[in-house]
Amino acid sequence: MKVKALFFHVGFLDLVCDALFHLRLAESSDDSYVINRHARASILACSLSLECLSNALIKYLDTSEHFYEDLERLPPLSKIEAFLKIAGVGFDIDRGNNRTQKMK
Repeated sequence: MKVKALFFHVGFLDLVCDALFHLRLAESSDDSYVINRHARASILACSLSLECLSNALIKYLDTSEHFYEDLERLPPLSKIEAFLKIAGVGFDIDRGNNRTQKMK
């Protein structure tokens, strides 16, 4: 059975909104079970939003379908880094940064 879904934004923004929504629910609860449940949902939405963003960036590039498929197999941070390099943006992802390492 399929249920119709209503999205207010593009996938990336909906995932970020979901992450913030569940974070707020986790922070407002006193029940550890509810806190953990919403914290997990927030973490998953953050992870999916990073994947969604990286896919959108490489899709934006003007590449062949075969090259896109190769890029699509990369981890999200590598996709973002590939986009930055190919698009000529002068920014490198600091893989040694503690925050960056947590995203892997």
